[in-house]
Amino acid sequence: MRDDTMLPLGILMLGAVAIMAFIAMRPWPVTPSSKPLKPGAYVVEILQGHPPAASEPVDRQGQITEIENGLTALVLIWAVSKVASGATSVLGALGLAGE
Repeated sequence: MRDDTMLPLGILMLGAVAIMAFIAMRPWPVTPSSKPLKPGAYVVEILQGHPPAASEPVDRQGQITEIENGLTALVLIWAVSKVASGATSVLGALGLAGE
């Protein structure tokens, strides 16, 4: 027996992800007065089939550095948790872990 009840939701989610990826992977457009376009207007123009022209890329080195620092922190937290878990396992195997 096939259960296709989730297919429309899956297609809708795939479309939403495609729009989000399109928005995230290009420079944010600006109005003729050099103000950033509002997100709602941006999405509406994309859905109408007339995406606004991307703005000129700005120097994003500060943002890139912040993202790299955040990812490094996440990796370090993960590594420390794995080391702590391994140490607990070793101490447990040696009979030194508290109960």
